[in-house]
Amino acid sequence: MDIRTKFVFSLVIVSLVSMVALGGALYWDTRQDLRTGWVDQLGGLAASTETAMEEIASGWEDRVRLIASRTRLREILAENNLEGSPEAKNQISRILTDAQRSVRAVESMAVYDALGNFVASARWATQSDMVPQLTELPSPADGVVYLGVLSPAHEELRVAYEAALTDDGTASGRLVGALQVRLNTGPLVRLAENRDGLGLSGQTRIAIRDNDGAVRVLSPSFPAGGMVWEEVGLGGPSDPLSYAMGEIEGRPEGNLLGADGETVWAAHRHLEDLDWGVVVQIKETEAVSYGNRFGLQLVDIILALGAFAILIGTILGLRFAKPIHELAKAAERIKEGDLSVRAPATSQDEVGLLARNFNQMADEMEQQVTLLKEFQNYFELSRDMLCIAGHDGFFKRVNPAFERVLGWSEEELLSRSFLEFVHPDDLEKTEDEIARLGQGLPSISFENRYMCQDGSVRRLSWTAHPELETGLIYAIARDVTDLFQERKDTQDRIEYLKDRLEKAEANLRWNP
Repeated sequence: MDIRTKFVFSLVIVSLVSMVALGGALYWDTRQDLRTGWVDQLGGLAASTETAMEEIASGWEDRVRLIASRTRLREILAENNLEGSPEAKNQISRILTDAQRSVRAVESMAVYDALGNFVASARWATQSDMVPQLTELPSPADGVVYLGVLSPAHEELRVAYEAALTDDGTASGRLVGALQVRLNTGPLVRLAENRDGLGLSGQTRIAIRDNDGAVRVLSPSFPAGGMVWEEVGLGGPSDPLSYAMGEIEGRPEGNLLGADGETVWAAHRHLEDLDWGVVVQIKETEAVSYGNRFGLQLVDIILALGAFAILIGTILGLRFAKPIHELAKAAERIKEGDLSVRAPATSQDEVGLLARNFNQMADEMEQQVTLLKEFQNYFELSRDMLCIAGHDGFFKRVNPAFERVLGWSEEELLSRSFLEFVHPDDLEKTEDEIARLGQGLPSISFENRYMCQDGSVRRLSWTAHPELETGLIYAIARDVTDLFQERKDTQDRIEYLKDRLEKAEANLRWNP
């Protein structure tokens, strides 16, 4: 029987015997576990409500976009002098009225011309926020623009959107007017009325900041029933609405209080783009009562099955998990630096195969680490200047010989282009050599001068090999400043002796 089958049988036995008992025991251990479960559930409901609110807002935008796309509306605005054409205004009014009737969420609409002057509306006569002229027209490039939430006196909340109207219906067309649309908040009301998964005291509270800066919350209306938008003040760290509206960031640390002052368990979401918030909450007393009833039902079987499940689980765990435990222990020792340790590989099942493969990888790792240490020693202790550079003109790695010869620290060498260290008179030929390396041609005994940190100049002889696949250059440089000076002195001495010899031969010819 393979290890997988062993674990399947073991887990099935342990799960069947101890799952229910363990669930009850966890409740008695701490109420926080119960709170976490409720908060997770509330968080899921808050997340789904947030998604629904985003879909509602997206649907509103689509409806405004659909109305703005009506060809006849744009044609009338583009072709007529609206000031002198009452019939054109009437046509626009009829178009808006038809659109308003066909889209239930739309409460009212108004159209303005390219100068911002009011042209016509549908059901706007009952509204209090219509203006005769817009101070600013929307940009065609912005598409549908969310204007905010309006809460005029004695009227329900309305969500305002605006869209630019162009002659060809595209963002690049000529602006011929603007469409403003007011939508009712009925979809949000219906969303808040959904109480699935919230028990008797739970509720969904939707909060919106209106254009006057006031926060309005959708709440039940007592005793009339139904839902109403009420202006509220945010209550600080104990008020879940303060988190939902982004007034306080992070997770609540203390108890949260509902509108009636009772402690609640809650989850929140903030729709930053719209400045909307949602709180899903349930009273603490009701949430705890579910756990109490559940605990009473399980207490009898917890006592009977708890010890038996722990015993069986322990025996099976020790029997089947021992090879895995030894393998994990070997991995931990390798992690701590002991590369000589190996895992026992006595069994013939999957764990034994895993141990043998693990040991093979450990052998290869030990070899690679040894090679890496040898390379590191060679790199660090070499008297020659070893480096890895890129075609971008920067060193990627340098050995200590660079600082010993040039005086520049490793940080300075890596943070600046290596061309900045090249002697100005050698810069052009160095750039030509880098271009050759970029073509995949190696450099052998290429010499240039580098500026030292103390202002002196050192002559370096380079051997470099490019790697086109990675864009890296592997190079060795040797300081040949003294050798160059010795060659120069020797050459000068040869020239001097040669000149003396020629003069001596000339004297012998004239004075034999």
